[in-house]
Amino acid sequence: GGVFSNDYSAEFDGVDDYASFASFDFPSEKTVSYWIYLNSINSSGITIFGTGSNYYSHLLANGQTMYIYTNSSSGGFAGATALTLGSTHAITTGSWIHIAIVGNGTSATLYKNGASIDTNTPDRMPINMQRFGGHETGRYLDGKMDEVAYWDSALTATNIADIYNGGTPVDLGVGGLNLSPVHWWRCGDNDGGTGTTITDQGSGGNNATLQNGASFVSDVP
Repeated sequence: GGVFSNDYSAEFDGVDDYASFASFDFPSEKTVSYWIYLNSINSSGITIFGTGSNYYSHLLANGQTMYIYTNSSSGGFAGATALTLGSTHAITTGSWIHIAIVGNGTSATLYKNGASIDTNTPDRMPINMQRFGGHETGRYLDGKMDEVAYWDSALTATNIADIYNGGTPVDLGVGGLNLSPVHWWRCGDNDGGTGTTITDQGSGGNNATLQNGASFVSDVP
């Protein structure tokens, strides 16, 4: 309870750190939202949200393309969809950036700092989502993440703009934007910035766990 504040984020070393949670599959309509700060970008890219070879955020090394992918036909489509940021909107190192990807089952739209950058088809329905911050083929995140949220619905462009513009970061829940995320990992807030558990503040009750030395830090968006 109390006044909403943001005091912590999760830091990852780019080598083997990540945060894990109980596996779930993406439905036709979904939204992923997070704040990210990169120190560097792995030459193999970074699987920011997903696991193994299924993901709903994989950033290429030049920061200009975000992929969503499922390698299983049971997950809907097979293959990868590229969402293009380009050099103008590239995700760069050294600053906090807000990213959201919204899928309606037909197309996916990539937002950077509240603005729609690209829409592409088809939209993917990845399976076995289990991690954020990196995955086991060495595509780990060197930097920080905060306010990682998931919805089993397609948020509107206004919703995404409100998330970015409403505060750094804004309260997604009751008393704030009232967007009712299914999973909402605040990366240290609500957990006192200690330990390895990220309590799920969404309705899903799917706590995440920091792995391999990932930790909470007081550098926030």
